[in-house]
Amino acid sequence: MRRLFDGFDINITFDGRKQTTIDVSARIDYRWTPLELAGTGVQQALQIFSYVCLFKPSLLLLDEPDSHLHPDNQYLLASALQLVASETETCVIACTHSKHLVDALYGEAHFIWLKKGHLEQQGSDIPRLSLLMDIGALDSFDKIKEGIIDYVILSEDKSFKPLNNLLRAAPLVPGRYLCYSYKTSSALQGAYLLVNFIREIAPNTQVVIHRDRDFMTDEEVGRVRDQITAQGAIPFVTSGSDIESYFCTPGHLSERIGRPEAEINVWISDLINQNQVEIQHAFTRKRDELKYLLYKNQHPVEPPDTLALLGQAPFASDKVVGKFLLKKLRGSMQERFGINVELIDHSARLQINDLRQVFGIPAIPGVA
Repeated sequence: MRRLFDGFDINITFDGRKQTTIDVSARIDYRWTPLELAGTGVQQALQIFSYVCLFKPSLLLLDEPDSHLHPDNQYLLASALQLVASETETCVIACTHSKHLVDALYGEAHFIWLKKGHLEQQGSDIPRLSLLMDIGALDSFDKIKEGIIDYVILSEDKSFKPLNNLLRAAPLVPGRYLCYSYKTSSALQGAYLLVNFIREIAPNTQVVIHRDRDFMTDEEVGRVRDQITAQGAIPFVTSGSDIESYFCTPGHLSERIGRPEAEINVWISDLINQNQVEIQHAFTRKRDELKYLLYKNQHPVEPPDTLALLGQAPFASDKVVGKFLLKKLRGSMQERFGINVELIDHSARLQINDLRQVFGIPAIPGVA
């Protein structure tokens, strides 16, 4: 259990002369709580290992043991199950849809891939199974293979609502594209593997890789675009910090809320002025991440100075994380204007030429 939950412990108290129930407490993250309040994931994991210790089974069948566990704990569960298999006489068979569990056990366990009730493949190194499960591609694998998908968009975001609204405005033909997540900007290598895979099975399908700008300089953006292009994919790097920044522009907000752009500009400026400390911290963290990702093997090349890039307060809107600003906009909309509307939605001001260019759609004159 301590492989899954740091500092885990159990305390059991029972006095038969005074009590009719057994009190069981669990220590999770070094805090004690009654076991019944410890969470479904903790109780499920504890039940699994209790079975192993109490019954010492020759075979342990687990149906989605990763459910109710945080992704980080799912990776740790794989380690714990390997410990059970190596140090006891118990053979473990687990049914799972968890990309995290598959990733952790890939190359270590024997996989049986069932599709529509039939055996598709099996072995310890099924090609790309981990990758396909990682992006949830198994259900749509046939669509890509049959060549009915024009574009596969690999996004570092997990929620596709903002991206789908931008694609709707591009516009792309519904049903002719698919969106998948490759986790984060630091996981581009996984996206590159998928690009090669798609080129093998569907040569006419083009792959677009979305990468948030994250306060990169123009030179850094150029390097990232060149890397993506070299892998045979089409780069889409946001003009703002992230996808959400497109929904924080005065033009889009003006149309969604029904207020003049001048009034929207004042609203945005007020929010930025009220949150300067958080904005500076977020900018600095993002730049620190970029320094590691873009410059770790570039000695003696030095990255630009972070504070010089940030500039002086009050900060410009392009120095603000879109997700952060969008949250502040939503939180203050009712008080400011007396209304609540969905900001991540279609508007005529989402006609973004750099995204249209990605898909070979003619630019709209006069639109940024």
